[in-house]
Amino acid sequence: MPKTPPSLVVSLVVLAAACSKPGPPSETIERTPSRASETPTQQPPQSPETPPKSERPATETHDEEERGRNAAPGVRAPMTVTVSGPPNPKSGQEIDINVVIDRARPSTTPITLRIKVPAGAQLARGDRKEVITDSSATEIRRTFRVTLRRVPSTDLTVSVDSRGPSSGVHATGSYRFGRPAEKLPQPKRSSTPTVIGGRNLGRPIMILPPASSSP
Repeated sequence: MPKTPPSLVVSLVVLAAACSKPGPPSETIERTPSRASETPTQQPPQSPETPPKSERPATETHDEEERGRNAAPGVRAPMTVTVSGPPNPKSGQEIDINVVIDRARPSTTPITLRIKVPAGAQLARGDRKEVITDSSATEIRRTFRVTLRRVPSTDLTVSVDSRGPSSGVHATGSYRFGRPAEKLPQPKRSSTPTVIGGRNLGRPIMILPPASSSP
């Protein structure tokens, strides 16, 4: 059997040792989740849903505009009547009595006008009762002619009524033939004025205790 050369034996030993030597451990790549995957995306806060203007009831704006157009400053009566005549009538004269009916708005409801003439006067022109139908005007005027046999001591009165299916309006006016307008009873005042801090506040109204009823 042929002998193996010594150099070949040494080479084989070195090669076997190199193969049996444990190599470095294989690297394990650990994948770390990216920052974007770790942190959830933050959404901007959502504001409460507001319905678009087109979804609002159409009558809301319409009603507000109607109220703005129809609103009048202050509060006025639905209908008033004003009666006027000469300031100083004389016996034997014929005078004109002017009547003005003022309505807050035109209406198709008829108006019944009545005039009452006191003793000493006579209605010379005009009707004692008239039904007025005017659906376009807010102001209605009438003129009456009255003959004075003497100057009356009581008022000439005019009344107007307008009554519909669910509501009614009544108004009155008067002419006093030159007499001053009536005044409400005035309360009794003290004879001594009240002065506070050098300012005269006038005479105070006397408040009397209620009369006690005797048993």
